[in-house]
Amino acid sequence: MKKDVLLSEECITNEQGIVLSYCRIHKKSQADNTWIISSWFTKEEYQNKGFGSKVFCETIRKMYSLFGKPNAIQYIWNGQNIYVYEWLEKHFDAKCNCPLAVQKTQAEDDWDSHVYNLDKTKVLQFCKISI
Repeated sequence: MKKDVLLSEECITNEQGIVLSYCRIHKKSQADNTWIISSWFTKEEYQNKGFGSKVFCETIRKMYSLFGKPNAIQYIWNGQNIYVYEWLEKHFDAKCNCPLAVQKTQAEDDWDSHVYNLDKTKVLQFCKISI
């Protein structure tokens, strides 16, 4: 039985095969074309040099080619890599489902405090996808 592919992941490596920047995006479900950015980072010494934007847009374009226009685009922040969250907030108006995002440290923590909704139109335009 063929398993449906619901994700896209891209990375940029150096000559030694070390990952410099990585992005993973998946569809929420087969029926829901909401895209979830579950992982995205760039090694510190390569930040602000375009690596992150390039790998992000390659992943977004691949998702678009696989699934068409998304219903929504969300980012799950784990409390690390604050630069990613700040960049998404600045460029795509990231808004949290909860007023205060806190790192999940207890079983009773609410995952809504980790989910940020992005302006999907701004994301697609940034990645030069005509909508």
